[in-house]
Amino acid sequence: MKRKKAMAGAAVLVLMNLAPAAFAQSVTGTGYADLAQTSYGAAQIEALTAAGVLHGFADGTFRPNMLITRGQWLAYMMNALQATTQVSPSGGGKGIYRDVRPGSFAYAYVNAAYQAGWIVPSWLGVKAGGDFGINQVASTGDVASLFVAALKKAGQLTLPKGVTPLTYATQLGIFRGFHPVHGMRVTRAGAAVILENILNYTNGTLLPSGETPVLTVSATNVSPNTVVQLSLALRSVNGQTQVIPANANVTYALDNQTGAVLDTYSGTLIVTQPGTYTVTATVDGVSVAPLTITAYAQPAGIDLSSSSSTLTANGQALDTMTATIVDSTGQTVSNAAGTADLSALQYGSYVDPTTGAPLSSIQFVNGVATFAVKAGTTGGVSDTVSLSNVALSGTALASTFVDPSTTISYTWPSANALTLSPTTATVSDNQATEDAVSASVGGLGMSAVGLPVLAQFTLSGPASFQAGGSLMQTFSAYVVPGVPTQIPVWSLPLQSGTITLDASLSGTVVASTTITAVATGAPTSLVVNSTPSTVNAMGAAQEPALPQGSPFTLYTVSLSDAAGHAVIPATSDPLTLTDNAATAGGTIAYYAVANGQPTGPALSASQVQTAISASTGLAQFAVVTTGVGAVSPQITLHDALTGTEKTVGYSYASGIGVYAMLTGDTPGDLNGASSSVEEGQTVTYAAQLEDPNGNPVQAAGQTIDFYFAPRGNSAEVTVNGSSAWSQAAPLAVTTNAQGVASVSVTVPQGKGGDFQLVAGLPGQTNVSEVTATVGSSLYYTTGLALSSSPYALNGMVWPTTAMPLGQTLGSYLGSAAGSSVGGLSGGATSGNSSGGATLYAVPLNSGGSALFNHDPLEIVTSNPAVLAVTPSTMWTQMGLLPVQFLGNTASALPTITAVGPGTATLTFIDLANPTQPRITETITVGAP
Repeated sequence: MKRKKAMAGAAVLVLMNLAPAAFAQSVTGTGYADLAQTSYGAAQIEALTAAGVLHGFADGTFRPNMLITRGQWLAYMMNALQATTQVSPSGGGKGIYRDVRPGSFAYAYVNAAYQAGWIVPSWLGVKAGGDFGINQVASTGDVASLFVAALKKAGQLTLPKGVTPLTYATQLGIFRGFHPVHGMRVTRAGAAVILENILNYTNGTLLPSGETPVLTVSATNVSPNTVVQLSLALRSVNGQTQVIPANANVTYALDNQTGAVLDTYSGTLIVTQPGTYTVTATVDGVSVAPLTITAYAQPAGIDLSSSSSTLTANGQALDTMTATIVDSTGQTVSNAAGTADLSALQYGSYVDPTTGAPLSSIQFVNGVATFAVKAGTTGGVSDTVSLSNVALSGTALASTFVDPSTTISYTWPSANALTLSPTTATVSDNQATEDAVSASVGGLGMSAVGLPVLAQFTLSGPASFQAGGSLMQTFSAYVVPGVPTQIPVWSLPLQSGTITLDASLSGTVVASTTITAVATGAPTSLVVNSTPSTVNAMGAAQEPALPQGSPFTLYTVSLSDAAGHAVIPATSDPLTLTDNAATAGGTIAYYAVANGQPTGPALSASQVQTAISASTGLAQFAVVTTGVGAVSPQITLHDALTGTEKTVGYSYASGIGVYAMLTGDTPGDLNGASSSVEEGQTVTYAAQLEDPNGNPVQAAGQTIDFYFAPRGNSAEVTVNGSSAWSQAAPLAVTTNAQGVASVSVTVPQGKGGDFQLVAGLPGQTNVSEVTATVGSSLYYTTGLALSSSPYALNGMVWPTTAMPLGQTLGSYLGSAAGSSVGGLSGGATSGNSSGGATLYAVPLNSGGSALFNHDPLEIVTSNPAVLAVTPSTMWTQMGLLPVQFLGNTASALPTITAVGPGTATLTFIDLANPTQPRITETITVGAP
């Protein structure tokens, strides 16, 4: 009763005897006289009219601002949802409500809605036998109650417990874009907006059919205390996106509240701590696929990953590698930008994975850099790939930052694997032009050469195996395993297109390559390709000869036009070469090339005579390391035809170990090293693997034999407790990772005499030998001191002030007083200052007494631009960087002068004692 009184007392607006315009006196079609394109709800009205859901009046108007009744809304919705609910107007049966009589427009709709369970009394405030409120102005509550009940009965939604129909319908978005009037009443235009939303309702959402909400963020990898903005969009099946309507019901959620703060309505996320955070959202009740946001800490290292850890040594295989800057938790530091240097490779080379251009460094973008390792032609070996000198813009590295490294192994191709390598990817069709293709059969090891294999070659496209334009597209040739065979491929004049070369063994195609024939313009630049390789049986290098397996780099030079196409010159195009090896600190040798191998004598850059061929369009030369330097050199090629030059890098590569060199010995003086040892001491001798050019070879596990020379061991020293090691029964020691093997020699007390220690590879006749004389403790050098006299100490001291520009070391030391200049093995000497400018390095015995020994002495200056050593007849320069001089302790030291500001380290080393007593001092040079 209270409910009836409340309703009766309410100000209820009733439209009496008004026929719904949707079903009576209607005009079908669009283009209503009172509806402009910009009117509220115009698009929805036009669409629903075209679909037959809404109609206008007979006078050609729609009357969008007219309020609708509860009965009209029920009729609109039932007609619109017949396909979904399978409920349609039904005129039969007994009347249920007093104000809905048979014959009225709403009778069939209300009766059908009642039978279908759409009319929930508690939601609409009605009951059977009472009034339905057929002419009562419809409110958003009426709309929501009928919509939720209808879709619930149709199995299209589930009303959450405790949630009202109006709240749930609002959350689902059916009122998106709706403008209520007079409180929450509905006009004809408003009804059109709501109906359009309902018709778009599919699988629990009112979002447009076929469109899915997607979550986007301003960044997925961020640093702590970064503001991340979340946003939503609609994505259709064809990938197009549109903005989520502004009135959509959107909420955001965060899985981890510990290190981040999220505004669940605006989508603003503030990440305060490193970690991983998962965010999601709901749009009109629809869950959106989550996104993960990672907050990273300070860069702590680099994750170096590769597509493969093993490459086939065919000169073509690529291993694409990815370097990723990560923090201590392994998360990508996506704002990291900078560079890193690539370590030198002994067998492969670094290239750009897209262009194939050589690389010596990489560039990080968004914390990631990619590069590729290209296999050489030597199998059964491996390279260590590492990064160094990592420099990130505006980002400090963690103190524990570690440069990464990984290993790539090279395997020989299988015994039947045939590979094809064209010299250039394109060839000119301006005239018949050759592009030599290298055919190789591998799998027999580094130095073995197997029986020839008969291969069949077939061409398709505008090419021939014969020069001059005559057509020959089948060809057979024997290919010797381990020896590349050149297959001539000629373009046909004025015929562009793709040339395909297939190689077959026993009738089965086992390899294929393509070359593009193009029209070319005038040459404009040089193209230089470098390929690491090793000497095989076809190598004919002389003076010095290079043993099989020795590494070299093959440089192939060609011309290109402005479009990058290879061009063959009309006549031979000479090249001249220069390099900066002299200033880089190492030495390299050049060789002519035949059959892809070094041949002839070793040459300097200025002695190389090569030219780009008028028949092949190519020039080749080989480069071999003869002395490893600290800095890789660059080679510059000057082209006569184009007047241009090209500078390319060269990576030092040590050859195979052919000598075992004892400390102090050299390949050119296999029996010349000598030293002295002190009685009663144990001395360590080390032998280093070296290639024919004296470069150290880092190879672990290789055996080096140690033994005493036949002419005796009068000192009766022992190695590993025995003095009987001989060439027939040597002591075999394996090398460490640096290619070094060591033995300890125990020298007896009071015996005197000498011994000859020999080191060599098993079965090798060229060996290294050191002759050592056992000296008394009284006359044996164990330390050094600087003095103005070669016979006695007079107490030279190191000043505490900077050395003036232009001053010599003797004057500098003579001007100071303080601690002595020198170093005993157990401490320092002391004495008075001297003002003399002539200096000597005086050997000292274990008691600190001066010895007038003629010991070999080495002087090293780390920075000759600061401290320069002047050569003399008694002092021979041995190295470029650092600068080394070799002389004798009985000779006055060479003049050492302060020539530039900065710091440099001076080192004096006595080479007579294997322990190499030394003086080391860092000197600062300032203004005079």
